[in-house]
Amino acid sequence: MVRIAGACAMALLFQACTESIVQDGHATSAIVVPKDAPVEVLRAAKELQIYVQKTSGVELKITAADGEPRKERVEIRLAVSPLGIAPGGNPDTQIVHEDGYEIRSGGRLISIMGGSPRGTLYGVYDFIERTLGVRWFMPTTMGEDTLEAKTIPVPELAMVKNPAFPSVGGFTWAGSPGAEDWELRMRVRVGKEVRFGHNWYNIYPYTRESFAKNPEMFAMVGGTRGRSTQLCSSNEDVVRVSVEAARAAFKAHPEAPLFSISPNDGGGFCQCERCQKIDALYGVTDGSLSDRFVHYANEVLTELEKTNPGKQVGIYAYSEYTSPPRKARPKANYVTALTHMPWEFCHVHSIDDTSCPANRRFLAYLKGWQALTKHVGVYEYYGHFFAFTPWPIVHSIRRDIPLFKKLGIERFTSETQQNWANQGINFYVAAKLADNPAIDVDALLAEYFARFYGKARDPMRRYFDLWEDAMLQTAAAGDRGYAWLSIFTPARVSEAAILLQKAGELAATDREQVRQRVDFARVGFGYTEAYAQMLDAGLRNDPQAVHSWSEEAQRRVRATEGSAPQAFFVSLAIDQTRYLARILDQGVAPWVALRPVPFPDPTPSPGP
Repeated sequence: MVRIAGACAMALLFQACTESIVQDGHATSAIVVPKDAPVEVLRAAKELQIYVQKTSGVELKITAADGEPRKERVEIRLAVSPLGIAPGGNPDTQIVHEDGYEIRSGGRLISIMGGSPRGTLYGVYDFIERTLGVRWFMPTTMGEDTLEAKTIPVPELAMVKNPAFPSVGGFTWAGSPGAEDWELRMRVRVGKEVRFGHNWYNIYPYTRESFAKNPEMFAMVGGTRGRSTQLCSSNEDVVRVSVEAARAAFKAHPEAPLFSISPNDGGGFCQCERCQKIDALYGVTDGSLSDRFVHYANEVLTELEKTNPGKQVGIYAYSEYTSPPRKARPKANYVTALTHMPWEFCHVHSIDDTSCPANRRFLAYLKGWQALTKHVGVYEYYGHFFAFTPWPIVHSIRRDIPLFKKLGIERFTSETQQNWANQGINFYVAAKLADNPAIDVDALLAEYFARFYGKARDPMRRYFDLWEDAMLQTAAAGDRGYAWLSIFTPARVSEAAILLQKAGELAATDREQVRQRVDFARVGFGYTEAYAQMLDAGLRNDPQAVHSWSEEAQRRVRATEGSAPQAFFVSLAIDQTRYLARILDQGVAPWVALRPVPFPDPTPSPGP
């Protein structure tokens, strides 16, 4: 906890006023909730109570709106808007999204009202950040940073905040200790809960029994069915079971807006004569599957509309079906999410960087899809699933998310694997931008290093800049795929080690929380060091050293099992480290072995 002496210093953060939430270590306010308040509103009240206490040492009372008269001068009223969502309203002055909220504060009344119970919770978290100066840099108490003040003035606030994107998710992909709390506090779980993912394996799973019963429902590959778990989207029974699965899902979750009919991950798509005829119908001859899958989705929607009007179905823009369709036109309730695949596109450059061919293509795809349907999202990868070293892309994130907002992206998702020790700064910056794309990132980073690392701020900032600068230098080596892995050289790792040693020395005289954070960064560096040595051994064609360092990297990952925050997605990190070792065994650099072959790059023909 950082100390700020008294009311005057707290007022430097916020406008001074005559009334206080806490005055000289005494409660002068109470938290008021509606009778029979929803669980999220009760949580909001409890969280406000907890953080006021952490800031001032004072516990505020939580009372019901129709309870006994209160002696406290100031009321902090939490409520859900009786008007609910106001469709078509002005998002600057009205709550127009269920996760939006209004904060009005001044004198003896503080009112926080959400468009839903979760909107109220988000309003309280915003108020805690603004008024108490609390930051949640990472999950768990290690990532939490609070200030200290015996007096907390009532701020003068009159604001409405709606989410920047109608739907946000994925920031705590696969979960980790404290991740759910962090996601809520950062306000990056937005919109109705939907499972928009690869889903054919749920719609009609491939088993020995299901294949024996209905072989024609599965993809034909190389003239034979049964080699792939993908479905044959031209089969009328596949359309039927897709409709049935959607209806069942909406019956179980009537509030859900969308059901995913997206194919399974990977390849193995159908080559049967019927599927090829659909491709030919739309003039497709180069292997793109976008027209075929839009055709399939339209058939599903035609039947679904009879029983579930207004409900949506979704298919990723991914793999062979990334580009917009040539001629097929999606129905109004077709939803897509264009995947910014690290193996196919580029994170070294921002998406609007015209010098990057891969991202020029991505942006053209994005605009092409938007010309065909209003329901377009972006699927990002801000926590890497293959590399567990630093993934230094803050320089791109800070430009990409505001661009998505400017383009009117409806759904923002990041498959953020929980590798906090090396990639946590991506998650924090991206979450803050997803909540507010206009935020000053330079100021955000300055505050992050100052408060998160205390006395060690300078070497830790240089450690961060070392990797970011190295990432930018790989532009000449390749502008997509895994060329960036070449930044992990023994020389650069030695430079990084010196910076972390200096950070450790400075942190030794700081508070325990700062020491823990620097130690956590050093845990991440331990893997990076072994990774770099393994990579160097492979480039020197020393397979014995490759496997020795691979085993050491895996040992260092295993040692973090159960860490909070989660240092690495342990099982995935181990699997991918072994995979990298097998690539290096072949005497090939991973950025060569994993270099993608781009999918067809047509000139989109949007429009009706």
